[in-house]
Amino acid sequence: LEDASGTEADEVVVAGGATRSPLWLQLHADVTGKKFVLNENTDGPLLGCAILASVGAGVYGSVEEAAENMVRRSEVIEPRPEVAKAYDRLYDEVYKKVRPGVRDTVHAMAALRGGASDHGDSRVRPRG
Repeated sequence: LEDASGTEADEVVVAGGATRSPLWLQLHADVTGKKFVLNENTDGPLLGCAILASVGAGVYGSVEEAAENMVRRSEVIEPRPEVAKAYDRLYDEVYKKVRPGVRDTVHAMAALRGGASDHGDSRVRPRG
């Protein structure tokens, strides 16, 4: 997203099921080098609806004011630079070399389970 938008984010706000796994959050923070932020309410769509409803009901004068008052951080997962260096080495020294050799296999597996592929139609067709 940073490449597509031409901007750089300092942190990633996480919502939903991913917030239940400290290991998963730490891994992402380490790999990306970004802070991962959890809010008290991890149900993003529900909180967004509440924010919009509070503005519609006149409790707050703007979405910005409502978000300022209703969104509260509960935790920030910091990236660990020493671990990030290990992931960078794995990526540079292993993954970049392995990826071209497994690309077709990964796409074939995605097609079998009905996922996306850049080899045309990826849907599995029933036999017969």
